[in-house]
Amino acid sequence: MAKDPICGMKGEIKAHGHYFCSNGCVKEYENRLSPAKKTGGKPLLKTLAYTAAAIAMTGLAAVLYLSGYMIEFMGGFFVVVSLFKVIDWKGFANTFSTYDLIAKKSRLYAFAYPVLEFSLGIAYLLKFHVPVAATVTFVILVISSAGVARNLMQKNKIRCACLGTKIKLPLTRLTLVEDLLMAAMALAILLTY
Repeated sequence: MAKDPICGMKGEIKAHGHYFCSNGCVKEYENRLSPAKKTGGKPLLKTLAYTAAAIAMTGLAAVLYLSGYMIEFMGGFFVVVSLFKVIDWKGFANTFSTYDLIAKKSRLYAFAYPVLEFSLGIAYLLKFHVPVAATVTFVILVISSAGVARNLMQKNKIRCACLGTKIKLPLTRLTLVEDLLMAAMALAILLTY
């Protein structure tokens, strides 16, 4: 005699390729089978949905954990790069206005940009109005990304002003990736702060 797959006792009633100790265990076995038969794959979808939810929650937990580090990174990054820009402020404004969509239209914005970056850096480092800083960061970097992407698509050979003009860097895909990553970090900070 074989073991009943439901209760583990020795079974004499043969059904569904197994031995059961009673008709009650046969019914229980059928009940356990029937949802899978009725749903025809929904248990798999449920399992996938639960797995996706667990991954999403893990990802959110990681973003929440990393949010503090992102705030510190953004603060330090903006302070440092803004200082590179003011070494040759006029040169930065001239170069920046060749590709940034707002700086092309506003010379004042081109000159104010290093001050804006420095202020954002200080706000992040001091944890002062972080949601406002993240919002401003997201907006200016999305706009900057659009200008960079436009120039890359037009294959314009211009300099990048991201580290000022003393360090001569071409405008490349790396510039676009950097802008988009910073915008993504700002959005992550905004959503988790």
